[in-house]
Amino acid sequence: MERLKLKDLLIRAETILRDKKYSEDTIQDYKYVWNRFYNICELCDIEYFNLELAMKFLEKYYHVDTKNGKGKLYTRRMRSIYILDSVDKNNPIKIYRPKIEKKIPKEFNDIFYEYDNYLKSNYSYSTRMTSEKILADFFHYLKENNIISIDNIQIQNIYNFVNSINTQKYSKNTIYEIKYKLKKFFKYLYDNHKFKFDGIDIFPKIAKFERSKLPSYYTIDEINQILKQVDRSTKRGKRDFAILLLSIVYGLRNSDIVHLKKENILWNENKIELIQYKTKKLLELPLTENVKYALLDYLKNARPNIDSPYIFLPTKPPYTYIDMKNYSSLYKSAEQYIKKAGIDIGNRKRGLHSLRHSLASNMLKNNIEISTISGILGHSSIDVTNIYLSISEEQLRKLALEVPKYE
Repeated sequence: MERLKLKDLLIRAETILRDKKYSEDTIQDYKYVWNRFYNICELCDIEYFNLELAMKFLEKYYHVDTKNGKGKLYTRRMRSIYILDSVDKNNPIKIYRPKIEKKIPKEFNDIFYEYDNYLKSNYSYSTRMTSEKILADFFHYLKENNIISIDNIQIQNIYNFVNSINTQKYSKNTIYEIKYKLKKFFKYLYDNHKFKFDGIDIFPKIAKFERSKLPSYYTIDEINQILKQVDRSTKRGKRDFAILLLSIVYGLRNSDIVHLKKENILWNENKIELIQYKTKKLLELPLTENVKYALLDYLKNARPNIDSPYIFLPTKPPYTYIDMKNYSSLYKSAEQYIKKAGIDIGNRKRGLHSLRHSLASNMLKNNIEISTISGILGHSSIDVTNIYLSISEEQLRKLALEVPKYE
């Protein structure tokens, strides 16, 4: 087979990954590295892939220790290059999976992977990883107690596992999360006729924990001051202003802002529709005037003119939305404007999520039903909203936030 030039090699590698059902996020991560490598090769008139050169590229541009590196980022960068090497040599690409086989007793492998695939299709990566860890611990506990089949599990075994959790090591919040994830797991088993009890039979109601401190929030005056710090005459300012408004007006999560696409904005219907990245559920929102004009200003006057379905892109090349997926950059932007506003932060958080909570708290303060708040925030259930807003009436009186209007 004739050897492919580098540009064609990248296309071939992407096609193979798609055929193997790699996720879009993973493909985009790999393409980000590939495109940067290609641009450098093009400048140097290098037409074909070279593994040694690619390793030097990782060392120089990503500071990757190609011989002794560790960690997820190291693995992802190295794998992106090894995939190209395999395609260049016409070798098969092995489907990479985290080595969770070592974490799961073999007796529970089948049900674990079945449920893991269900989570992969319906929930975010972070939700799936949390569930994997909890189930791994649960299955190990079962095997240590001579239970090696789902059919042999009794409800008391599940309670015993939860009671075995070290409360000195784990917070009440974490223990709630463990119960909640187990409840979802056994609901899946029951719905698919694989277990005799539903998750709700096992945990009819999971007791809420009391918050040790108020969730972070900002008042109307403080939010106005934050927005005034944005220089809307610059390209970055136009982008950041639109992002801030999406968080303030709708309480959108960072992940939903980053993954927002042009197709999600229904201009003629004055509506925003998106499938939430975390919950995989549809969210419909009215397109308010201030958000509409902030988005139009960014799209027409500041967004890089490249073919990408994603709305928000970096202000510097390479213009790929992958850079926006580093949520710490969103946090730093919000923090920057909060500091410029001269606000006494105290112990409050300084990211976009604190603005999301300010919206939720204000709606609750104004006697809006929990079900409505849950819908706007895109929570998977009202139980989540109740926990999210579990603050006292006296504390709520301190939260006086109205969504500011901007022309």
